[in-house]
Amino acid sequence: MIHVCFSDYDKYGTYSKYVGIAMTSLLENTKADVTLHLLHDATLSQENRKKFVQLAGEYHQQICFHEVDSAEFEHLKKRMGSFSIGTLFRLSMMELLPSSLSKVIYLDSDLLVNLDIEELWKEDLHGSSVGVTVHQEFQGSCHPESIPWPCEAGIVKLPKYFNAGVMVMDLARIRHEHDVKRECLQFLENHPKCFLADQDALNVMFRDDYFQLSQKYNLFTRMMKDDGRGVREGIIHVSGDYIDFSRPHWWEDLFLRYWLASPWGTGREIAQYFRPAMELRGHQFRVSQSVLKDRSNRGKVIFWGAKSISMFQKVRDILNPNPSCDYFVDNNAALQGTVIHGMRVFSPTALCKEKKGTFVVAILAQKAYSEIRRELEMTGLKENIDFFDARLLLFPEQGGYAGYY
Repeated sequence: MIHVCFSDYDKYGTYSKYVGIAMTSLLENTKADVTLHLLHDATLSQENRKKFVQLAGEYHQQICFHEVDSAEFEHLKKRMGSFSIGTLFRLSMMELLPSSLSKVIYLDSDLLVNLDIEELWKEDLHGSSVGVTVHQEFQGSCHPESIPWPCEAGIVKLPKYFNAGVMVMDLARIRHEHDVKRECLQFLENHPKCFLADQDALNVMFRDDYFQLSQKYNLFTRMMKDDGRGVREGIIHVSGDYIDFSRPHWWEDLFLRYWLASPWGTGREIAQYFRPAMELRGHQFRVSQSVLKDRSNRGKVIFWGAKSISMFQKVRDILNPNPSCDYFVDNNAALQGTVIHGMRVFSPTALCKEKKGTFVVAILAQKAYSEIRRELEMTGLKENIDFFDARLLLFPEQGGYAGYY
């Protein structure tokens, strides 16, 4: 019997379908008997629980539910950033899974299992506690801000940092060596700079006690979009990438296939997914048409956010700025008076000297957008007419808004 464990924190009732899609992909490709284990808290609705039971039954497999006391993780909630506390549920595996269970595969929910999971189950860990793959995104050059804290601190070497989304775990050995939940939570409390949460803690815990598996067991979609190799056998890790069915890659076709095969593949579920994305696309279209149509009438483009160079370079190709009259504004006094990409940087007070209707402000500073919007509206400027969110001009793969995965 193969044992595979997932986690599900479903505050808004929309997340369980992704866990279900991952489970469906696994069951579609696996011939052996499988017991699915689901770590969840009180946010799992009765409707979704029934769908998980239905899914397992349709493939003549078993599913076991293990309720986590999420209150144990509440004190870390504010530090989770873009992650939910559901990622911490896997720290409870040792105490919630049956003590008789000596081995388990742990899988994140944002995966597509495009192989027979028995192949991963049979991997020899060579005496190590876990079998994992190194994190693909950290194998090349990295921006300093994206380097995991344990690597920055010299505790874990960056090329050895692993992704915890796919783990083969020797539970018997781990139980003997560690109190996983206590040690990881204590580590996170003592090291608040660990922005990758429990993954950082697990890397420190198993840094000298893991076997490196083939990368095919954890293939990141963003690392293979343009490799031209077509459909690949392996475990496909979506990892926050937006699924765009208007221009699908092969793994997006797989996602849709497994979604439709799951109990969540109903017309209502699919419509709920597409509605916000379509509303966003409509808004983007209206804004881009308005901005581009009016570009020739407004003699000047002013870019707010001189440090957002990557965003500027992408938007520049669309708006075609003229350095002789266009310029940056930025609240950072150290940047004011400098020249970036041939254009000068001024204080936002420079906008007061411009005649309304003769310029448009492209806001590059995404994190401060709400604050900048309020500031501009107080001067009588109108959103999407006199100023706009520059990110709306970009496709998701360029860094534009993606709706949600």
